[in-house]
Amino acid sequence: METIGAIITPVLTVLLVGLILPMVLSADKKSAKTAEKDRCICYGSAIMFTVKLFIVALMLVTSVTIVCTILSIIDPQMMGVSSEDIGGIAFLWILCIVFDILSIFIYTILKRKIFYDDVSFTEFKLFRKPKKYLFSDITGIINDTKIVIYSYRSPTRRKGKLKIYFGNECVKISGLMHGISPFIEVLHEKCKRIKFN
Repeated sequence: METIGAIITPVLTVLLVGLILPMVLSADKKSAKTAEKDRCICYGSAIMFTVKLFIVALMLVTSVTIVCTILSIIDPQMMGVSSEDIGGIAFLWILCIVFDILSIFIYTILKRKIFYDDVSFTEFKLFRKPKKYLFSDITGIINDTKIVIYSYRSPTRRKGKLKIYFGNECVKISGLMHGISPFIEVLHEKCKRIKFN
């Protein structure tokens, strides 16, 4: 029975990944097109799906840790826990809490969206008020983004950061976000007085 399980598990995993991956990549391409059409800059579906999957896995690990801790308190002999294992349980709790906080922080960052028109752009962040920036108020732009060509993604995918300065304030936009290429074109058009690459 163990031999069958050892064979079936990798086969089912490969099949599942083979079915899910094309769907995620297709959704990612659609979100890139939607971002360009809506004049929006946002993270794609593939990144969001991966983070959500990671959060679900962490929540499951946390739930298992809670259940095991409760069972260890109720019946230590059934769980095979001794007083020496308390340090390991405490470390596991701390690890779970740190990873849960980290995953929520990452998810909060990835929910960021920027909508723009011909005069300004507005930044939306989770748990914060939207903030509007006028193109006429821009004092400097540093474009460190570079186009990276992947075989399975659109050729306009970028890496690096776009930094837009408003005096001492700086708005940083990741090159991984969808819709950044059309936004850079708008910046070139609206901010001709500022030289940037």
